[in-house]
Amino acid sequence: MTTRFIVYLIIVLVVFLSGAWKFKKLSPAFKVLCLFMGITFISEVLSRVLIAKSQSSMPLYHIYSPIQYICFAIAFYYVFSNQTLKKLMVFSIPCMLIIGALNTIFLQSLNRFPTNFLILMLSIFILCSLLLFKQLFEKDEQELKKSIIYFNGTLLVYSAVVLLNLGLTNYFIKHQIDNKISRDIIYYITLLFYGTIGVTFKLDRSK
Repeated sequence: MTTRFIVYLIIVLVVFLSGAWKFKKLSPAFKVLCLFMGITFISEVLSRVLIAKSQSSMPLYHIYSPIQYICFAIAFYYVFSNQTLKKLMVFSIPCMLIIGALNTIFLQSLNRFPTNFLILMLSIFILCSLLLFKQLFEKDEQELKKSIIYFNGTLLVYSAVVLLNLGLTNYFIKHQIDNKISRDIIYYITLLFYGTIGVTFKLDRSK
C-alpha cells in the first residue's frame, strides 16, 4: 500500500466521519452522500485485500460503480425541484443496474474495468449537473445553498475530467504510452471532489 493511497484513504475516512458527526443535521441529499463516502472507504479497503489475494480488484468496481450511481441519482432526486426530473432519476436506477449487469456479462467481464458503464454514468452526471445549475439560476434565490452549489460544481468538473481521462487512458494504452500523468490527474481531481464533499457537510443543514 503506497503512501499516496494511505493519504487518499485518510481523506475519504475523514470526510465520511465529518458527515457522520452531523448526520442528523444534514439534508437528505447529503445524508446519501455521507453514506456514499462510507461505502467508498470500505470499497477501497476491500480493493487492497482483493489485490493481495487475487492480484486484481476489478470485480469490485462492477459492484461499486452501480452503487455510486444509485447514491448520486438519489441525491439528485432530492435536490431537483422538477417532478419530471425526479421521476427520471428514480427510473434511471433500475435501468442503469440492468445496463451494468449486461455490460459485465457480455462486454466487460469481472476481470476488466467497467469503462463502458463509467462513461455512461459520468455523462449522466454531467447532464444532471447542468440541469441543476439551470434550476438554481432560474429560481434566482437570494440565499442559494452553498453546499449544493459547491457539490454540483465540483461534480461537474470531476465528471468531465474523469470522462476525458478515460479516453486518454485508452489512447495511451493503445499506443503504449506511459499514462502516469493521466493517473495523477485522476488522483488529484478525486481528492478535490471528495474534499469538497467534506466542505459541503460543514455548510449543509436540513431545512
